[in-house]
Amino acid sequence: MLPPLLTTTDKERYPLYWQQKTQQVQALLSCGIALGAVAHSDTSHSLIAKLSEPTQKLIYKAIAEIHQLQQDTLPQGALSQSTLQQGAFPQSMRPQESLRPETAAANEATVTSAKPDTQAPKTSTNTLRLQKLIQDLVDLQQSEEAAATQTASDVWWLQPEIAQSPLLKDWAQLTPELFSSPPEHYRMRAEFAIYHQDEERIDYAMFEPGSKPRKMILIQDFPGCTKAINEAMAWLREHLGAYPELKHKLFEVDFLCNTAGNVVITLHYHKKLADTWQEAAADLLRRHAPSAPPAKLPIPTASTKLDQIKTQSTASSIESSQDAPHATAAELTPYRYSLVAHARKQTFKVGPDFVVETIPTNAGLIYLKQVEGTFSQPNANACKDMLNFALSAATLGYVPGTDAASAEASASTAASATATAAATARADDLIELYCGSGTFTVALAPYFRKVFATELARVPTATAVYNMKLNQRSNIKLARLSALEVTQAINQEREFHRLAEQEINLADYDFRTTLIDPPRAGLHDQAALAFTQQFDRIIYISCGPAALAADLAVLTQTHAIKKIAFFDQFPYTHHLESGIFLERRS
Repeated sequence: MLPPLLTTTDKERYPLYWQQKTQQVQALLSCGIALGAVAHSDTSHSLIAKLSEPTQKLIYKAIAEIHQLQQDTLPQGALSQSTLQQGAFPQSMRPQESLRPETAAANEATVTSAKPDTQAPKTSTNTLRLQKLIQDLVDLQQSEEAAATQTASDVWWLQPEIAQSPLLKDWAQLTPELFSSPPEHYRMRAEFAIYHQDEERIDYAMFEPGSKPRKMILIQDFPGCTKAINEAMAWLREHLGAYPELKHKLFEVDFLCNTAGNVVITLHYHKKLADTWQEAAADLLRRHAPSAPPAKLPIPTASTKLDQIKTQSTASSIESSQDAPHATAAELTPYRYSLVAHARKQTFKVGPDFVVETIPTNAGLIYLKQVEGTFSQPNANACKDMLNFALSAATLGYVPGTDAASAEASASTAASATATAAATARADDLIELYCGSGTFTVALAPYFRKVFATELARVPTATAVYNMKLNQRSNIKLARLSALEVTQAINQEREFHRLAEQEINLADYDFRTTLIDPPRAGLHDQAALAFTQQFDRIIYISCGPAALAADLAVLTQTHAIKKIAFFDQFPYTHHLESGIFLERRS
């Protein structure tokens, strides 16, 4: 029996791994926010002058990048480029070193809080250099501690001269909420390469990270995945050899499951598939697949409450209202498993290519269709915690019924089953970029008057529409627009047929809250940061700590951090999800 990748020692040491990871991310975020504070204050430079020359050089380069990113929005009194160039930097550390030649001249002038001139296009600057500088600063601090030239108490961003800055006080007073993961059986999806032992036997394979040439690790199970996926892995290994049509030229297998134990098994091939593939796959399921209990699928109706969506037991069809999503008999299967095949320009399936997940949140049950081959939350436990964080952020400091709009909504719907959701809804609207399949969208919708969400990819967009109907959300509008196009639409710089076709008029919205769940690179550029800063409240879900630290160096100039949480989506790795809630400074 091959050893599992997670040893008993790994699982016992998980709390230590988790602690080390959260400390590392807190250091990155503290460093980023402190850089934002130093960039706008003359009082911290006496402290910086006491630091090692490599640290000073990195700090001043980072300050230059922050100024570059905020050239249109810096507050009055900020430490300007001209001030820095007149002596705040040692000669060898002048900020021009980190600026691109075509933008250096533009940064010699003092930066003020004047609104950008819409007639003069600005060069969009990205945060990649700032992210690298922040990571280098944290690494350098830790190396100096290890070399005994610094101690933990000497960390520059924790010194009183910096920590007492108004931009850091709110951060210093916060205690992050920590949401760890179960130490095993946490992953709801996984991909494995296939190693053919002989004509009948296969093993699953992974590769050791960073190995050159790649070192293959053969496995028969994977404790990081749910028990349902491990059972499906064993089932496929046992029976696949009897079906040459299914085994031949197979090079990868993916698994996607829900907490109910349904599993979509996706097989990838280096060959053109014949129609006999479906016959063989159907025979494999019919002869060997474990039967599933009748699926309890949500049936939305117009009168259902958020946490009381009805279910109906069925193995072959879903009864639904006219507007509710439904599955055809061909999409459903009486088995716990379904099979999907991908070859070049070919896709076959026997059974559904999706699962419906049920997430229990503090606001009730949320139902999510998750399609194989597209992004879905890989850790259901972390997903629940992230949704609860977003829900608490959306309602933080808000007292239902304290404004005319919410009181009117409550009175007009008193006889309706949705009265509770209407009474707790804010009187303003939510805008969400990068909404994916609508996970956060459908959870937050009942707490806002209206929601406008955007996504570019076609399959996630279609899935988001499905999930809106599945959860009976009638106050959401969804459009396929990029972040830049949303900015142009809101600023009335362009007209979009995609909005007109759906009768979406952004002038009818009162956007005060934005939820952003960007890619690992974060908001990435000057334009995206400026767009985000125009909203009173920001709910930021991040999967890239260094990118988040760079973004916070800018966002904290205009917004105060009110809430922070860390989620261990990927145990035993350096990856960490963060949730940040910011409100505009008064």
